Amino acid sequence: MEKALEDWCTQLDDWGFPPRMDLLCAIVGALAKIHAEEENNPKLAHLGKYWLANFLNHHPKLSTKFGAQLH
Repeated sequence: MEKALEDWCTQLDDWGFPPRMDLLCAIVGALAKIHAEEENNPKLAHLGKYWLANFLNHHPKLSTKFGAQLH
């Protein structure tokens, strides 16, 4: 799933639409909610406080796309 998110962010940028942190978090939150419902485990719907920072640390290619927004 992380690879799909990375590809989506890259595709948005290629199309001239810089990826936004709030949109990425909203999409991931929706996907987590669906996953939690499928697994019948509400705890899976919660994104951690540092989820976005950790995601960007694991995908340094995206860090440059979001870098200006982090300051």
